[in-house]
Amino acid sequence: MKLLILAIRPLLRFRTYTFVNIIGLALSLTCFIIISRYVYSEWQTDHFYPDLDRVFTTICEDDKHPGEIMYCGISNPNKEKTFNSLLEHPGVECASKIRKEEEISYWYNENEYLGKTLIADSNFFHIARYPLLVGTNTLSKPEEAVITEMLARKIFGNESALGKQLRLSIGKTVTITGVIGVPATASSIEFDLVISDVVLPRVDGFELCKEIRKINASVPILMLTALGSTDDKLDGFDAGADDYMVKPFDFRELNARIKVLLRRKGETASERPERLVYADLEIYLNRREVKRSGMPVKLSPKEYSLLLYMAENADRVISRVEIAEKVWNTHFDTGTNFIDVYINYLRKKIDRDFAVKLIHTKPGIGFIFTERP
Repeated sequence: MKLLILAIRPLLRFRTYTFVNIIGLALSLTCFIIISRYVYSEWQTDHFYPDLDRVFTTICEDDKHPGEIMYCGISNPNKEKTFNSLLEHPGVECASKIRKEEEISYWYNENEYLGKTLIADSNFFHIARYPLLVGTNTLSKPEEAVITEMLARKIFGNESALGKQLRLSIGKTVTITGVIGVPATASSIEFDLVISDVVLPRVDGFELCKEIRKINASVPILMLTALGSTDDKLDGFDAGADDYMVKPFDFRELNARIKVLLRRKGETASERPERLVYADLEIYLNRREVKRSGMPVKLSPKEYSLLLYMAENADRVISRVEIAEKVWNTHFDTGTNFIDVYINYLRKKIDRDFAVKLIHTKPGIGFIFTERP
């Protein structure tokens, strides 16, 4: 008891100071709880849907298996006269019936493929807004189907999936009428900028960058790492990074690069057209796709950025310094040749199979993008 009194005595002597400490501790604890709950909710997020609070799923509990909840449709199994269907409520804007099949075999040209199948109607795509890449997601007949881009590439390769028929193990033959992509993002957080190392605990930073680019083509990515060789930088830019900094670094330079990336993001492209055309080259800015003479050209993210900058500045000479600053957001190092490496990459994909060359070298000056040699 004596020890307790001795401990309380200084607390009472500095009542104001102690009270401030208690308030600060309470606020810190409150902030920790709020942040923990938010992180936990994000951790549980499987996909991004902006109107998730307006989407409802009907479930039921079987009397024979109490406590077992399952998805079900809207029906009146007991033939109750007072039964009111939820779908008749004026607040219901759209409804869809779905059934998920975990493992279904698909046959195409006698080759078998396995995949998950969702049996639904056209209303499903009004509720779950998967981006439509080609064709239509309006299913007017039971034998029509929409396929994901990933499965389409797995089965058909570079061929168009539209009009192709698949034989299913459930006894149906369907015709592909549309191809859909993945949702815009895998999280409900929209990032302004991503800064990533290469050496990470569970995943390689380059692979992480590639995964981010699959779901978000516009967010700026800055690689911040101790790996500083030219090959490492090329791997980073190939993965989709917008900038690459090597440790150790000056925080002032990091801050300056962040400001440039954010400013560039703000400038992009609400003012840009949806399509940029030069000669027989077409660049679709929203989809980040490139075609020449109607033929699709597959480019890495950094190759695309380089081509876009050159096309936007066509018919004028662009120096290596300008390319380094505008496309890579870095100062040009005369001891490296990564810009020439990427120019050669572009030439192989853009010019090699065509009589009219668009990328030309101006010795001692730089490069020019023009159809006039």
